Amino acid sequence: GFRADLFYFEFVVFVHPYSAQILDARDCQVEALRGFCLFGEISNGFAVLARKDRARLRGGVRERRMPKTKVAVIFGGISTEHDISCKSADNVIKALDGRFDLVLVGITREGQWLRYTGDAADVTAAWESHDVTPVALVPGMGAHAGGLFELVDGSLERIDVDVALPVMHGQGGEDGTLQGTLETCGIPYVGCGVLASAVCMDKIIANQVMDSAGIPRCEWDYM
Repeated sequence: GFRADLFYFEFVVFVHPYSAQILDARDCQVEALRGFCLFGEISNGFAVLARKDRARLRGGVRERRMPKTKVAVIFGGISTEHDISCKSADNVIKALDGRFDLVLVGITREGQWLRYTGDAADVTAAWESHDVTPVALVPGMGAHAGGLFELVDGSLERIDVDVALPVMHGQGGEDGTLQGTLETCGIPYVGCGVLASAVCMDKIIANQVMDSAGIPRCEWDYM
């Protein structure tokens, strides 16, 4: 949200005049244009619309902030690239910190999922030895929603996240298995889906797909 002309604009959208709907950036629900006012114009015939909040307070405008997106950063893993994943996660955390609410979920070399609540700088060190709780993934969608849960004092507590960001390398992270697990649990995630991940992980299959699609690539062979 932002202030303009002493009104609080809950959110702003860019919409083409031919479009009859807009996307609410808060919850990705499609709404009709009713209740929006023309705020300005940009190039190529697109209009800027904003919904006004007419409630005013003494001396100014009611201030409201949209909640930060909760991002589960998943790192580590069972592959030989475990340490590289942790280093990548360190860079991602530094880039996202302050802009998003981060939930750090590490996977040990043995495949155990742990929520890490310690110093984020330790993700490149022995993070799994302190400030961790076991994490369970529960399948389910819709009315029977699954998701991420942590084991606290013998009971499972839901870890509310809006999206998962896998920062994984190699087996168990880039090969579609993690992506399939997240989909089974109804957790939105960033990056390639199951099929693309699986195909690209297997370089023979990936080259065969490119050949069948007529995509130029360097010469290759396999034994």
